[in-house]
Amino acid sequence: MLEVRDVSKTYRRHGREVIALDHVSLTVPDGSITGIAGRSGAGKSTLFRVVTALLRPDSGSVHIDGEDLFRLRRRDLRARRRRIGIVFQQFNLLHGRTAAENVELPLLLAGVDRTERRRRVGELLDLVGLADRADNHPSQLSGGQKQRVGIARALATNPSVLLSDEATSALDTETTEQVLALLERVNRELSVSVVLITHELEILRKHAHEVVSFEAGRVVEQGRTIDLVSDPSSRIGRAMLPRTTTAVPATDATSAPAALDAPRTSRPAADRPRVLVTVRGEGTARGYLSRLAGDTAYDVLSGGVHTVGGERVARYELELPDRAGLDAVRRTADDRTAVESA
Repeated sequence: MLEVRDVSKTYRRHGREVIALDHVSLTVPDGSITGIAGRSGAGKSTLFRVVTALLRPDSGSVHIDGEDLFRLRRRDLRARRRRIGIVFQQFNLLHGRTAAENVELPLLLAGVDRTERRRRVGELLDLVGLADRADNHPSQLSGGQKQRVGIARALATNPSVLLSDEATSALDTETTEQVLALLERVNRELSVSVVLITHELEILRKHAHEVVSFEAGRVVEQGRTIDLVSDPSSRIGRAMLPRTTTAVPATDATSAPAALDAPRTSRPAADRPRVLVTVRGEGTARGYLSRLAGDTAYDVLSGGVHTVGGERVARYELELPDRAGLDAVRRTADDRTAVESA
């Protein structure tokens, strides 16, 4: 488990103080995929350097598997850093070494014997689908393949936490999804906690189980992704999955189903109330609409089924005939359904 406890860091620039981190506390649960969200200058890069013990904070502590990194002696700190794997935006591969030699490097520096190094390298290249590229140099690999080598290298020393620092921002959409699918597999099969540091909210909405939102060096929101997008008061939730659903990304959502033979509303549109319904589970959503059809007429104006934190979530904008229809919407909802005025 990775824990950041009340960490602060201030820089002096051009004669004035700049607060980069302001009493930041967060937890990356074991076996989770946690997203760190924030615009440029929000404090993500400083947090990354503090978590990897490359930068000492002014106050606070960072714990990996229960140990405070900044209380360790230098030799012990080097050993504990191996519990943190890092995947970089620009790959950071050594061009004079082959893919296998790049993956082997952390093991070589850790003093692992040659036989074990070769076994581990072969195992990792097979995991990331590059066993047949072991002898290729970085110049012979595509961007996605380079990042796969980077992931294999980050896993070489069996870390408990894998930090992905904007690791997909230099990749095209298809390759990005392939790399993220690989990170999900690493999380699932190796039980490695993954931290996605990114400004791309769609990535966090689809892949992160937990999200921490940064603004001006402070944590402003954090929680389960599914809970944040279901909470009308959550700013990061609204940004990850907008409250209006007219535009549904074709790659991530299915179109709204028909209104399941519900009677059409007949009053003028200006007089009809509208609601936004968010339901966890695609099958649950269809069941909800079926039950609702027995109580009131409605029209599905827009909506679709999205992936949120690895789960399927349906969101629909419904138009109802009158206030009684509104009451039916709320009466039909259960603990997997959130209803709000559109």
